Amino acid sequence: MTTVAKKQNRVIFLDNLRYFFVVCVVLLHSATSYSNVLTWWPVVDKNTGILSIVISAYIDASAILLLFFIAGFFAVPTIQKHGFGPFLTGKLKRLGIPWLVCILVVGPVLPLIYHYTRDGLTLSMSYWDRWLVLMNHAAEFNVGVIKSMDLLKQNDRFFQRYMWFISLLLLFFILFGAAYRLKSGWFEAGQKIEPSKEKSGMPFWGIIAGFGCSTFFLSMLVIQVMLRLYPENRNPEAWFTLGNVIQFQPSRLPAYVAYFLLGIFMFKNDWAGRGKFSGSLIPWILAFILTSIAYGASGFFFMQASAEAKLIWGPILFFGRNLLSAAILGFFLVFAYRYWNRPSRINRDLAANSYNIYLAHYLFVILFQLMLFSVSGLPGDIKFAIVAMLSLACAYCASRFLIEPHPRTTVALMFAMLAGMFVFIKP
Repeated sequence: MTTVAKKQNRVIFLDNLRYFFVVCVVLLHSATSYSNVLTWWPVVDKNTGILSIVISAYIDASAILLLFFIAGFFAVPTIQKHGFGPFLTGKLKRLGIPWLVCILVVGPVLPLIYHYTRDGLTLSMSYWDRWLVLMNHAAEFNVGVIKSMDLLKQNDRFFQRYMWFISLLLLFFILFGAAYRLKSGWFEAGQKIEPSKEKSGMPFWGIIAGFGCSTFFLSMLVIQVMLRLYPENRNPEAWFTLGNVIQFQPSRLPAYVAYFLLGIFMFKNDWAGRGKFSGSLIPWILAFILTSIAYGASGFFFMQASAEAKLIWGPILFFGRNLLSAAILGFFLVFAYRYWNRPSRINRDLAANSYNIYLAHYLFVILFQLMLFSVSGLPGDIKFAIVAMLSLACAYCASRFLIEPHPRTTVALMFAMLAGMFVFIKP
């Protein structure tokens, strides 16, 4: 096998994992309406489902973290190929423009649907008025903790919804690009070592397990700092806003940074080429099972605990989630490297459309949840399955036949939709 073939072959499994975890995000958002966890979700259905609750909990613990990991890996070869200027310009265009369009067009639809489902399926104000209220709050450039997500019901807070990931990822790329510009040698791959001649060191699973523990302790430190800075806020997983441009949960920021850096470390040290993922799957299956049991059990006891007991079960639950995230990362890297590392037409197609599927899926998910909102005869998990399948199909078709081949037309159509909503959506 040639060197070029090796390089192409070993990133195929990461491309596949990237679209797989985008699909997981679609499943997460499809299940949220039926998990009865987020009271601020635009459509909270009275028909809940056990499957929806479980899927929400487990995907929430892993999908976004692993997307940060994959983004970190691909950041290095991209900037090495194009250079700092084109790298930064490309990220601003690819991430920044869709972020702005979705903030202006997609985001304001969600408070409208929120009020519509809470006000007896009636409109209390026109979409134009509601859009203006939301944009005025966005222009305030608030900095600090979003004290209560329930304040969304009065539109007293601007929230980016699913676009928070895009804005934070763009910030990571900017900081990474600046670091590369200053010290490009930090990111250069070391001397290639043949797998057969490599000295044994800390096992791959040991590194990942260490990541689970270290991200937990760093996150707990951040939580304590945030509670001291904002004593009026008692939610350890509160959202933080930086001028309404960047929004994230400080409790999870150490893990996002750590997994992004792990992706960079993986590329720099050529883990794939050195066979770091070629070990047995059995330890990872056991790790996934054990951490899943621990996470599920701690989540159950946390939900049943009193307010005082939650102070104990909360950190235990958080620790279990960090270990589960690390176990999921290790399992999927080993599995995909060994069994999902061959090119195929469907994998290439889905990988090429994964980013646009992420951009398009959210509105489809909310609209299908709204369509099923008044259907009382279906269990929550059946509704979840319908919403997930239809949303994935529509998001894929939107990407494949509209967004990817006709990006400018897509933007024009979105703003035309916005104008139409201004005119026709009134009480």
